[in-house]
This record gives sequence, structure tokens and C-alpha cells, in this order.
Amino acid sequence: MTDPGPGHQSHPTSSASIDAKAKYAEGASALRHYSLCIFNLRTVTLAQGILLLGGTAILFRSCLFNPAAVVSIFGLLVSVALWRLQRSYWDCFDSVLHSVVDLEQRAAAPQDPLGPWASYKRKQDVVVEEFWWRLWVKHGPYWLISLAFGCVLVASIAHYPKICPSEWPTSVAGSPNPSLQRTTTGRSPGCRR
Repeated sequence: MTDPGPGHQSHPTSSASIDAKAKYAEGASALRHYSLCIFNLRTVTLAQGILLLGGTAILFRSCLFNPAAVVSIFGLLVSVALWRLQRSYWDCFDSVLHSVVDLEQRAAAPQDPLGPWASYKRKQDVVVEEFWWRLWVKHGPYWLISLAFGCVLVASIAHYPKICPSEWPTSVAGSPNPSLQRTTTGRSPGCRR
């Protein structure tokens, strides 16, 4: 890079304008990134929830209540971890959105006070105040999957007393009675295969 010389003076507004444009472009890129991360995380949450609920349903249908309860607890823990991660993405998104809106408002012309992100933020501020939107849209996949895992866990615990300890064999290995061997798998005597 060459030295412009002692008589050259840079124009301060052009440098600040370029800096503001670069910050705005970087902020808009970060907003798109966080938006995509939130969408993908919601998709992953639904996929893991459906997969684990399917496995839990198979275990529950087979009257394997203890493993169904364990899978339900695991599903609840994974859902909570994914929900916390999504909340972190939302917080970062809101922080960057606030900065981008500030940049838009500083650079806005008097006849056009709202840029695209400021318009989005105005609409988002109205929607976020609605309880049902937060419950069913923002946190919906997590509450839905967690509710399903909670119901399966409660059903597993409710069915657990049907397995009578008096019917358990004293020795699992080599028991001559096949009906006693079946009760060691966690199935209640009245369960269908």
C-alpha cells in the first residue's frame, strides 16, 4: 500500500460510512445465521423427539415399563438441553438485532425511518408479548416433546406396580418355569406380546 503523501487528507465521513455499512452487513449475516440455527435446532428437536417417542412406544407396547421410563427420562433431558441451546440462540439473535436496528436508525433518511430489520423488530416486539405465541411457536416443539415424554414417564410409573414382586423367580438363570422367565423382563403378567 502506498502512502498518500503529506498533503492528502482522508474524508472522515466516507470512512465512517464504510465502517457502518460493513457492520450492518456483518450484523445482517449474523441474523440470518442465528435464524437458520434456531430453525435447524427446532427441526432436530422434533426429529429426536419423534424418534425417541417411537422407541418408547415400542417398549411400552411390549410392556417393558422400566426401559420405557429410562428412555422417557433421557428424552426429557435431551429436550431440555436443546431448549436451553435454542434460548441461547434467541438471546444472541435479539442482541444482534438490537445492534443492527441501531445502525439502521442512525443511517436512516428522515423520509424512511424504518429499515427492513427495524420493521421486523417492531413486528417481533408485538408478537413476543403474546403468551400463546411464546408457548406454541417460540417454545412449542420443546413443550410438546417434553409433555409427551412426561406422559409416557407417568404411564410407565403407573404401570410399574402391576409387576408383582411375589411372581419374580428367586433365580433368573435356568428357571424351569417359562412364565416366571417372562416376568423377569419387566412385563406384567397380563401384558400382551
